[in-house]
Amino acid sequence: MWKRNLTLIGLGCLLQILASCRSEWMGDLLPNQAPETYAVVDSIQRSGPNRLPTSVQLHWWGLDPDGVVDHYDFRVGLRPLVNQPWAWTRANDTLVRLNLPAGPDTADFELQIRAVDLEGARDPEPARLILPLRNTAPQVSFNYNPDGGSPLAGAFPLVSCPVLGYRWQGTDSDGDSTILYYEICLNDTLSNDTVRIQSAYTECILEWANNSGLCQIYVGPNDLPLAKRLGGLLENDTNRLYIRAVDQSLSASPWVVSRPTMVKSCVASLLVVNAYGNDPNPTLNVDTLSLRYKAWLDSLGFGEVEELRLFQKIGNRFTQLSVNNRVQARIFGRFGRILWIAPDFDLAMQFSSRTLGNVLAQGGHVLLAAKADAGTPAWTPAYESSPIDSVQEIPGGYSFLVTDTSSLLPLTGQWNGQPWALPTMTHQGFSSGNRPLRLSASSIPLYKINLLLRDDNNPAPPFPLYNGSTVCMGVKVNPQTGGSYTVSSIELHRMLPPSSMLQMLRLLKTRVWQWPNP
Repeated sequence: MWKRNLTLIGLGCLLQILASCRSEWMGDLLPNQAPETYAVVDSIQRSGPNRLPTSVQLHWWGLDPDGVVDHYDFRVGLRPLVNQPWAWTRANDTLVRLNLPAGPDTADFELQIRAVDLEGARDPEPARLILPLRNTAPQVSFNYNPDGGSPLAGAFPLVSCPVLGYRWQGTDSDGDSTILYYEICLNDTLSNDTVRIQSAYTECILEWANNSGLCQIYVGPNDLPLAKRLGGLLENDTNRLYIRAVDQSLSASPWVVSRPTMVKSCVASLLVVNAYGNDPNPTLNVDTLSLRYKAWLDSLGFGEVEELRLFQKIGNRFTQLSVNNRVQARIFGRFGRILWIAPDFDLAMQFSSRTLGNVLAQGGHVLLAAKADAGTPAWTPAYESSPIDSVQEIPGGYSFLVTDTSSLLPLTGQWNGQPWALPTMTHQGFSSGNRPLRLSASSIPLYKINLLLRDDNNPAPPFPLYNGSTVCMGVKVNPQTGGSYTVSSIELHRMLPPSSMLQMLRLLKTRVWQWPNP
């Protein structure tokens, strides 16, 4: 028993000794001290044009006398800061982009920054930095498709009917969102005839409204024009669009001018879309065929005819191709009748499917003639609005062959219940790979061609006739609008004799297109 009591007495003495020595060994526990925060300077003295731009690099640091800084609270805004919320960061600097309020081009901003330690203590007197800012004027530039790109993507025309498309990009070092609107005018920045376009839109279409002297303006993807129209378009002359960007401080960029475009009046009733190039072969040459078709159409009494050389180039640049399909469609929609001639059936169908909607919806008439060959796809969505369902596949191991004696034979002897005499014709020259058409159920076959079938493993003549369907021309009529769409997989100028081809065109003109002879 006495040993146990002695142990307890010894433990009590040890605790008294430790307690009496605590203040000497460890010192008294002190309350946590808040950190302090420092900015590089507390104000930036600049005035006039020497004020800072609205993108500013800021630096700060903090010290904690009894620990380490965990992070920083900061807030920045127009002076004075009233109920401005705090954000936080662990960085010692940041790039701050400050938006000036609408109207003034200068303003004073204030940065407040406070250090926070690991225990959550905050500097009670945050560091402050006064920022005298000035607005930076925005910039704008036109966007163009690259030269030599895909024709389906569009270009920028040197020559055009009075429908023009433009695209641009606006930037502002104060933040692109500070751009308030764009302002456009035609040909003369001092004319005071300008139109504002909301900053949300970076493209527009200008379409000459006949008998008004003004252009309707379609912005972005909208199919309804702005209420205000734009004057200043010069018909049969060179035109340029001017544009500038205006920001929320009403600072404006310099006027920027577009590439020039010669705008033709385009008042003809028939448009020839000539998709041939500069091939030395006269049957593939744009200039030769232009003269040839003009003479033929004159003889048929079509009167004034407009020609659009769709894929013509100077160097590597398309000269008449519009900015995009929407602009091209509006150009085509200005004509009630279109004759489209092309060497490439696939490209012609792809392009026409994207651009003929306005013509067909308005009850217009189209005749598209191009060679369908071995490279033509059997089916593509581009066929859906046309008279054809698909293109006939070539039997495996064989080739289709057209000769200079192959006949084009009419398949119908009447139109709308009335007789008509479509002429029999032959084909000019030899051509391999020609493909017949499979028409949709609602289309009317007009011609078939005698195709020979050549065995690729034994290509020696004689070649038997292909006994499948060989329709090469068909038409689809819209019963609601009366419009028509005719497609031929044989080029018109290869149909002989020319007098018979012209007789066929005359019947299409008067019976299908309902265009009376003069």
